[in-house]
Amino acid sequence: MAQADSPPRFSVHSARRNGVARVALRGELDLETVPLLAEHLALLDGNANGDGGRPTRLLLDLRGLTFMDSTGLRSVLDAAHDAARRGHGFAAVGVNPAVRKVFELAGTAEFLNEGGGLELIRRFTKAGADGDGR
Repeated sequence: MAQADSPPRFSVHSARRNGVARVALRGELDLETVPLLAEHLALLDGNANGDGGRPTRLLLDLRGLTFMDSTGLRSVLDAAHDAARRGHGFAAVGVNPAVRKVFELAGTAEFLNEGGGLELIRRFTKAGADGDGR
C-alpha cells in the first residue's frame, strides 16, 4: 500500500507566459520516461489555446531531475535542436552534479545555461506579475 503514496518516478509540468514555456522535470529521465517528455513537448507546441499562442522560447527547468541517462540527454538535445530549427530560444537550467556529469561526458555542457539559469526562471516567473516578458 505504501507504493500508492509514493511519488511517480518521473513527472513533467509546464507553464506558459508571454511566449515562454517553462517545462519542469522531476525524477528520472531515462529510456522508460523519455516518451512522456516527448509527448508533453509535442502537446505544448501544438496547443495555442488562450495563452497568446505557441511558445517561442523553451525554458527546460532540470532542478528536480535526479537522474538522466543517454536517452534522456538525447531528448534534451532534440528539444534544443528543434527550438533552434524553428528559430525559437532554448535554455536548460538547474542541474545537479549527477545530471551535469552526463552532459559533460557527452561533451554537451554548453547546452546548460547555469550562469543566468536561476535569473531566467525568476524573470519568467516575474513576467506574469508585471507583464515584462523579456
